Amino acid sequence: MQIVSAALTDLGRRRPANEDSHVSRPALGLYAVCDGMGGHAAGEVASRVATDAIESFVQHTDGVNREFTWPLPFRPELGLDGNRLVAAFTLANRAIRQRAIDEPALRGMATTGVCLLISQAGLKSCSTTDDDRGRPDVAQDFSPASPPVAAQDFAVAQDFAAAQDFSPGSPPVVAQGFAVAQDFVVAQDFSPASQRGALPALVAHVGDSRAYLWRDGELEPITHDHSWVEEQISVGVLSEEEARTHPWRNLVTRALAGAEDPNVELTPVTMERGDRILICSDGLTSPLTNSAISEILARTPMGRPEELCQALVDAANNAGGPDNITVIVIEVT
Repeated sequence: MQIVSAALTDLGRRRPANEDSHVSRPALGLYAVCDGMGGHAAGEVASRVATDAIESFVQHTDGVNREFTWPLPFRPELGLDGNRLVAAFTLANRAIRQRAIDEPALRGMATTGVCLLISQAGLKSCSTTDDDRGRPDVAQDFSPASPPVAAQDFAVAQDFAAAQDFSPGSPPVVAQGFAVAQDFVVAQDFSPASQRGALPALVAHVGDSRAYLWRDGELEPITHDHSWVEEQISVGVLSEEEARTHPWRNLVTRALAGAEDPNVELTPVTMERGDRILICSDGLTSPLTNSAISEILARTPMGRPEELCQALVDAANNAGGPDNITVIVIEVT
Protein backbone atom coordinates (compact mmCIF):
# COMPACT_ATOMS: atom_id res chain seq x y z
CA MET A 1 0.00 0.00 0.00
CA GLN A 2 0.98 3.60 -0.48
CA ILE A 3 -0.11 6.71 1.40
CA VAL A 4 -0.26 9.91 -0.63
CA SER A 5 -1.22 13.24 0.85
CA ALA A 6 -1.42 16.95 0.22
CA ALA A 7 -2.21 20.04 2.26
CA LEU A 8 -3.41 23.50 1.30
CA THR A 9 -4.25 26.61 3.30
CA ASP A 10 -5.93 29.75 1.99
CA LEU A 11 -6.80 33.17 3.36
CA GLY A 12 -10.40 33.02 2.15
CA ARG A 13 -12.29 36.05 0.88
CA ARG A 14 -13.02 38.02 4.05
CA ARG A 15 -10.15 37.62 6.53
CA PRO A 16 -7.16 39.99 6.64
CA ALA A 17 -4.79 37.26 7.84
CA ASN A 18 -4.60 33.49 8.05
CA GLU A 19 -5.05 32.21 11.62
CA ASP A 20 -4.95 28.52 10.60
CA SER A 21 -1.87 26.35 10.99
CA HIS A 22 -1.23 22.81 9.86
CA VAL A 23 1.29 19.98 10.01
CA SER A 24 1.84 17.26 7.41
CA ARG A 25 4.52 14.73 8.34
CA PRO A 26 3.95 11.51 6.35
CA ALA A 27 7.01 9.74 7.76
CA LEU A 28 5.58 10.22 11.26
CA GLY A 29 2.03 9.41 10.13
CA LEU A 30 1.05 12.82 11.53
CA TYR A 31 -1.41 15.28 10.02
CA ALA A 32 -2.95 18.15 12.01
CA VAL A 33 -4.98 21.32 11.55
CA CYS A 34 -5.44 24.07 14.14
CA ASP A 35 -7.75 27.07 13.74
CA GLY A 36 -6.72 30.02 15.91
CA MET A 37 -9.07 32.35 17.76
CA GLY A 38 -8.65 35.53 19.74
CA GLY A 39 -8.05 38.16 17.10
CA HIS A 40 -5.75 38.42 14.11
CA ALA A 41 -2.31 38.30 15.77
CA ALA A 42 -3.30 36.17 18.76
CA GLY A 43 -5.11 33.56 16.67
CA GLU A 44 -2.11 33.08 14.44
CA VAL A 45 0.12 32.62 17.48
CA ALA A 46 -2.20 30.15 19.22
CA SER A 47 -2.56 27.87 16.21
CA ARG A 48 1.17 27.92 15.46
CA VAL A 49 2.14 27.27 19.08
CA ALA A 50 -0.27 24.32 19.13
CA THR A 51 0.88 22.73 15.87
CA ASP A 52 4.54 23.18 16.84
CA ALA A 53 3.95 21.51 20.22
CA ILE A 54 1.94 18.62 18.75
CA GLU A 55 4.50 17.97 16.02
CA SER A 56 7.43 18.22 18.40
CA PHE A 57 6.00 15.78 20.95
CA VAL A 58 4.87 13.23 18.35
CA GLN A 59 8.32 13.34 16.77
CA HIS A 60 10.00 13.11 20.17
CA THR A 61 7.97 10.00 21.07
CA ASP A 62 8.33 8.20 17.76
CA GLY A 63 9.18 4.59 18.63
CA VAL A 64 8.92 4.93 22.43
CA ASN A 65 7.19 2.44 24.71
CA ARG A 66 5.27 2.81 27.94
CA GLU A 67 8.55 2.92 29.91
CA PHE A 68 9.21 6.37 28.43
CA THR A 69 9.10 9.22 30.96
CA TRP A 70 5.66 10.53 30.05
CA PRO A 71 4.64 14.09 30.98
CA LEU A 72 1.25 12.74 32.10
CA PRO A 73 0.40 9.50 33.88
CA PHE A 74 0.45 6.71 31.29
CA ARG A 75 -3.01 5.22 30.74
CA PRO A 76 -2.81 1.66 29.35
CA GLU A 77 -6.37 1.72 28.00
CA LEU A 78 -5.42 4.49 25.56
CA GLY A 79 -2.52 2.58 24.02
CA LEU A 80 0.73 4.23 23.02
CA ASP A 81 -0.69 6.47 20.31
CA GLY A 82 -3.62 7.54 22.46
CA ASN A 83 -1.24 8.59 25.21
CA ARG A 84 0.97 10.37 22.68
CA LEU A 85 -1.93 12.39 21.29
CA VAL A 86 -3.48 13.29 24.63
CA ALA A 87 -0.09 14.38 25.93
CA ALA A 88 0.64 16.33 22.74
CA PHE A 89 -2.63 18.26 22.99
CA THR A 90 -2.11 18.87 26.70
CA LEU A 91 1.41 20.17 26.15
CA ALA A 92 0.09 22.37 23.34
CA ASN A 93 -2.46 23.84 25.73
CA ARG A 94 0.22 24.48 28.35
CA ALA A 95 2.49 26.09 25.75
CA ILE A 96 -0.34 28.48 24.84
CA ARG A 97 -0.77 29.31 28.51
CA GLN A 98 2.93 30.01 28.94
CA ARG A 99 3.05 32.17 25.81
CA ALA A 100 0.15 34.27 27.11
CA ILE A 101 1.94 34.67 30.46
CA ASP A 102 5.10 35.78 28.66
CA GLU A 103 3.18 38.13 26.35
CA PRO A 104 0.09 39.55 28.13
CA ALA A 105 -1.20 41.09 24.90
CA LEU A 106 -1.94 37.55 23.71
CA ARG A 107 -4.19 36.64 26.65
CA GLY A 108 -7.49 35.22 25.47
CA MET A 109 -6.02 33.46 22.46
CA ALA A 110 -7.11 29.90 21.76
CA THR A 111 -7.24 27.33 18.99
CA THR A 112 -9.15 24.29 17.89
CA GLY A 113 -7.23 21.18 16.90
CA VAL A 114 -7.75 18.00 14.90
CA CYS A 115 -5.04 15.43 14.34
CA LEU A 116 -4.66 12.09 12.54
CA LEU A 117 -1.89 9.77 13.70
CA ILE A 118 -1.27 6.57 11.72
CA SER A 119 0.33 3.78 13.72
CA GLN A 120 4.03 3.23 13.12
CA ALA A 121 3.42 -0.51 12.77
CA GLY A 122 1.11 0.19 9.86
CA LEU A 123 3.43 2.77 8.28
CA LYS A 124 6.24 0.24 8.09
CA SER A 125 4.21 -1.75 5.56
CA CYS A 126 3.57 1.34 3.39
CA SER A 127 5.44 3.85 1.35
CA THR A 128 4.60 7.52 1.74
CA THR A 129 4.83 10.36 -0.73
CA ASP A 130 4.68 14.02 0.23
CA ASP A 131 6.92 16.81 1.41
CA ASP A 132 8.06 15.59 4.82
CA ARG A 133 10.69 18.18 5.59
CA GLY A 134 8.82 19.30 8.70
CA ARG A 135 10.10 22.12 10.88
CA PRO A 136 12.86 22.31 13.48
CA ASP A 137 11.93 20.97 16.87
CA VAL A 138 10.34 23.44 19.25
CA ALA A 139 12.19 23.65 22.54
CA GLN A 140 10.03 21.75 25.00
CA ASP A 141 10.37 20.15 28.40
CA PHE A 142 8.65 16.76 28.27
CA SER A 143 9.46 15.88 31.87
CA PRO A 144 6.53 15.32 34.22
CA ALA A 145 7.21 18.55 36.10
CA SER A 146 3.83 20.00 35.21
CA PRO A 147 0.93 18.86 37.38
CA PRO A 148 -0.61 15.60 36.15
CA VAL A 149 -3.94 15.65 34.40
CA ALA A 150 -6.74 13.84 36.19
CA ALA A 151 -8.93 11.19 34.61
CA GLN A 152 -11.97 13.44 34.62
CA ASP A 153 -10.15 15.91 32.36
CA PHE A 154 -10.84 13.64 29.40
CA ALA A 155 -14.20 13.55 27.67
CA VAL A 156 -16.32 10.46 28.26
CA ALA A 157 -18.86 9.58 25.59
CA GLN A 158 -22.25 9.37 27.22
CA ASP A 159 -23.79 6.68 25.07
CA PHE A 160 -20.79 4.42 24.58
CA ALA A 161 -17.60 3.72 26.46
CA ALA A 162 -16.23 0.50 24.92
CA ALA A 163 -12.82 1.01 23.40
CA GLN A 164 -9.56 -0.79 23.00
CA ASP A 165 -5.85 -0.58 23.49
CA PHE A 166 -4.36 -0.16 20.00
CA SER A 167 -1.06 -1.82 20.77
CA PRO A 168 -0.60 -5.17 18.99
CA GLY A 169 -1.90 -8.15 20.91
CA SER A 170 -3.79 -6.17 23.51
CA PRO A 171 -7.33 -7.33 24.31
CA PRO A 172 -10.27 -4.95 24.17
CA VAL A 173 -10.75 -2.96 27.36
CA VAL A 174 -13.48 -0.80 28.79
CA ALA A 175 -12.36 2.81 28.78
CA GLN A 176 -13.76 5.24 31.29
CA GLY A 177 -11.54 8.17 30.47
CA PHE A 178 -11.87 9.31 26.87
CA ALA A 179 -14.50 9.80 24.22
CA VAL A 180 -14.77 7.50 21.21
CA ALA A 181 -16.97 7.66 18.16
CA GLN A 182 -19.65 5.00 18.04
CA ASP A 183 -19.24 3.95 14.43
CA PHE A 184 -15.59 3.06 14.94
CA VAL A 185 -15.76 1.27 18.28
CA VAL A 186 -15.03 -2.34 17.49
CA ALA A 187 -12.77 -4.83 19.19
CA GLN A 188 -9.78 -5.01 16.87
CA ASP A 189 -6.47 -6.82 16.83
CA PHE A 190 -4.04 -4.57 15.01
CA SER A 191 -1.32 -7.18 14.72
CA PRO A 192 0.15 -7.45 11.20
CA ALA A 193 -1.36 -10.90 10.67
CA SER A 194 -4.90 -9.72 11.24
CA GLN A 195 -4.69 -6.35 9.48
CA ARG A 196 -3.08 -7.02 6.13
CA GLY A 197 -4.38 -4.33 3.81
CA ALA A 198 -5.54 -2.09 6.67
CA LEU A 199 -3.88 0.66 8.67
CA PRO A 200 -4.82 1.43 12.27
CA ALA A 201 -4.96 5.14 13.03
CA LEU A 202 -6.27 7.47 15.68
CA VAL A 203 -7.95 10.88 15.43
CA ALA A 204 -7.78 13.38 18.28
CA HIS A 205 -9.75 16.59 18.31
CA VAL A 206 -10.84 19.57 20.37
CA GLY A 207 -13.27 22.15 18.97
CA ASP A 208 -14.93 22.35 15.55
CA SER A 209 -12.13 21.50 13.14
CA ARG A 210 -13.15 18.21 11.55
CA ALA A 211 -12.02 14.86 10.19
CA TYR A 212 -13.95 12.80 7.63
CA LEU A 213 -13.61 9.33 6.14
CA TRP A 214 -14.37 8.79 2.45
CA ARG A 215 -14.98 5.13 1.70
CA ASP A 216 -16.86 3.39 -1.12
CA GLY A 217 -18.29 6.66 -2.37
CA GLU A 218 -19.65 7.75 1.01
CA LEU A 219 -18.46 10.58 3.25
CA GLU A 220 -18.74 9.91 6.97
CA PRO A 221 -17.77 12.28 9.79
CA ILE A 222 -15.10 10.91 12.10
CA THR A 223 -15.39 13.81 14.53
CA HIS A 224 -18.35 15.68 15.93
CA ASP A 225 -17.96 19.35 16.71
CA HIS A 226 -17.44 20.52 20.25
CA SER A 227 -19.73 23.49 19.76
CA TRP A 228 -22.88 24.99 21.17
CA VAL A 229 -24.90 24.34 18.02
CA GLU A 230 -23.77 20.70 17.86
CA GLU A 231 -25.05 20.22 21.39
CA GLN A 232 -28.40 21.70 20.36
CA ILE A 233 -28.55 19.38 17.34
CA SER A 234 -27.84 16.36 19.53
CA VAL A 235 -30.80 17.11 21.81
CA GLY A 236 -33.15 17.99 18.95
CA VAL A 237 -33.38 21.74 19.60
CA LEU A 238 -31.81 22.72 16.27
CA SER A 239 -31.75 21.07 12.88
CA GLU A 240 -28.48 20.92 10.96
CA GLU A 241 -29.81 23.55 8.55
CA GLU A 242 -30.77 25.88 11.40
CA ALA A 243 -27.38 25.37 13.01
CA ARG A 244 -25.58 26.48 9.85
CA THR A 245 -27.01 30.00 10.11
CA HIS A 246 -27.44 30.35 13.88
CA PRO A 247 -25.75 33.45 15.39
CA TRP A 248 -23.87 31.22 17.85
CA ARG A 249 -22.64 28.72 15.25
CA ASN A 250 -19.00 29.68 15.89
CA LEU A 251 -19.19 29.22 19.66
CA VAL A 252 -16.97 26.25 20.57
CA THR A 253 -17.34 24.41 23.87
CA ARG A 254 -13.80 23.01 23.91
CA ALA A 255 -10.54 24.55 22.77
CA LEU A 256 -6.85 24.74 23.54
CA ALA A 257 -7.08 27.99 25.46
CA GLY A 258 -4.32 27.75 28.04
CA ALA A 259 -6.65 27.12 30.95
CA GLU A 260 -7.23 23.68 32.46
CA ASP A 261 -5.92 20.65 30.58
CA PRO A 262 -8.21 19.93 27.62
CA ASN A 263 -10.84 17.26 27.12
CA VAL A 264 -9.35 15.43 24.15
CA GLU A 265 -11.69 13.23 22.15
CA LEU A 266 -10.06 10.15 20.59
CA THR A 267 -11.57 8.20 17.71
CA PRO A 268 -10.00 5.02 16.29
CA VAL A 269 -10.05 4.58 12.52
CA THR A 270 -8.99 1.64 10.36
CA MET A 271 -7.80 2.90 6.98
CA GLU A 272 -8.22 0.60 3.99
CA ARG A 273 -7.03 0.70 0.42
CA GLY A 274 -9.14 3.21 -1.49
CA ASP A 275 -9.92 5.32 1.60
CA ARG A 276 -9.45 9.03 1.94
CA ILE A 277 -9.18 10.97 5.18
CA LEU A 278 -10.01 14.68 5.03
CA ILE A 279 -9.11 16.95 7.92
CA CYS A 280 -10.00 20.61 7.77
CA SER A 281 -10.77 23.85 9.53
CA ASP A 282 -14.31 25.23 9.62
CA GLY A 283 -13.41 27.56 6.78
CA LEU A 284 -14.29 24.58 4.58
CA THR A 285 -17.30 23.23 6.44
CA SER A 286 -19.03 26.53 7.23
CA PRO A 287 -19.77 27.47 3.61
CA LEU A 288 -20.03 23.89 2.27
CA THR A 289 -22.41 21.15 3.32
CA ASN A 290 -21.22 17.58 3.72
CA SER A 291 -23.08 16.77 0.51
CA ALA A 292 -21.18 19.44 -1.40
CA ILE A 293 -17.86 18.18 -0.03
CA SER A 294 -18.82 14.61 -0.92
CA GLU A 295 -19.58 15.61 -4.53
CA ILE A 296 -16.12 17.16 -4.90
CA LEU A 297 -14.46 14.01 -3.56
CA ALA A 298 -16.57 11.85 -5.86
CA ARG A 299 -15.49 13.64 -9.03
CA THR A 300 -11.77 13.84 -8.18
CA PRO A 301 -9.85 10.66 -9.02
CA MET A 302 -7.75 8.92 -6.39
CA GLY A 303 -4.06 9.69 -6.52
CA ARG A 304 -4.52 13.42 -7.04
CA PRO A 305 -4.63 14.84 -3.50
CA GLU A 306 -3.21 18.23 -4.55
CA GLU A 307 -5.98 18.61 -7.12
CA LEU A 308 -8.58 17.62 -4.54
CA CYS A 309 -7.29 20.12 -1.97
CA GLN A 310 -7.42 22.90 -4.56
CA ALA A 311 -10.94 21.94 -5.61
CA LEU A 312 -12.16 22.03 -2.01
CA VAL A 313 -10.57 25.42 -1.32
CA ASP A 314 -11.93 26.84 -4.58
CA ALA A 315 -15.44 25.65 -3.71
CA ALA A 316 -15.29 27.24 -0.26
CA ASN A 317 -14.12 30.53 -1.75
CA ASN A 318 -16.79 30.40 -4.44
CA ALA A 319 -19.34 29.95 -1.65
CA GLY A 320 -18.19 33.20 -0.06
CA GLY A 321 -14.92 32.24 1.62
CA PRO A 322 -15.99 33.64 5.01
CA ASP A 323 -12.99 32.27 6.90
CA ASN A 324 -9.49 30.90 6.45
CA ILE A 325 -9.55 27.49 4.77
CA THR A 326 -7.16 24.66 5.52
CA VAL A 327 -7.48 21.13 4.17
CA ILE A 328 -5.32 18.01 4.32
CA VAL A 329 -6.17 14.94 2.23
CA ILE A 330 -4.62 11.56 2.99
CA GLU A 331 -5.23 8.70 0.53
CA VAL A 332 -4.47 4.99 0.80
CA THR A 333 -3.77 3.55 -2.64
